[in-house]
Amino acid sequence: IEKKRDKDGNLTHVLCAIRSISDVKKKEQELLQQVAEARKDAALKSRFLSNMSHDIRTPINGIIGMTELADRYPDNLEIQKKCREKLVESARHLVSMVNDILDMSKIESGKMQLQPSKVNLKKKLLGIHDLVESRFREKQQEYTEHIVLKNSWFLADELRLCQVLVNLLGNASKYTPEGGNICFEAVETCIDDHTSEIYFVVKDNGIGVRKEDQQRIFQNFEQARQKDSAYRQGTGLGLAISNRLIHMMGSNIMLESEPGQGS
Repeated sequence: IEKKRDKDGNLTHVLCAIRSISDVKKKEQELLQQVAEARKDAALKSRFLSNMSHDIRTPINGIIGMTELADRYPDNLEIQKKCREKLVESARHLVSMVNDILDMSKIESGKMQLQPSKVNLKKKLLGIHDLVESRFREKQQEYTEHIVLKNSWFLADELRLCQVLVNLLGNASKYTPEGGNICFEAVETCIDDHTSEIYFVVKDNGIGVRKEDQQRIFQNFEQARQKDSAYRQGTGLGLAISNRLIHMMGSNIMLESEPGQGS
């Protein structure tokens, strides 16, 4: 503040310099938000690692237990068969968990790259059931499919597209009780002679997802809050990875669900 007076000492002018701090406040708010998000992310990762340390022990203990049981009864063919089946099941579960962690690490570091190639999509989709058939058979779930493609060959990352679809079908089986119904649909809409859009749908009549969980389950290290521990198996990364892969492909993944009525 600067004051000016005349020769008699009377105040004639007051000059004030005012500096806006809105930009400073905005940056402060952005910094506080980043700190809050970092803390939230750290808390999620800490909880994730805590859960993973428990979840990884389960298949490892299964492998150790089945190996010891098989050694104890080397001449019992029935026990040997059951042990081998459990060993394979536990090993596959462990590999799946490790793959999820590696995939999310690649995505977050920007090292995940799509590898498009010519794919006979009609043939691939007709065989998608074979990749998850054992899960449906184990829970005696009925699987139906509705595939309407006008073309057969497309340019796509076959591995990553199948990864997303198998994840969605696996979740449908996981969150659907025994004897439930699961449906897979793929419908093509031609845009022009060289371009089409394909709408993929996985439907089930399982336990459903609450409204408050529907956005959260697509975030890293998150799962829907379930009381039954049987529904909490896995890394909590499957939908987050699928979401990121679909966005890399230039599309979106959406959920419609009601508790008790399926997804």
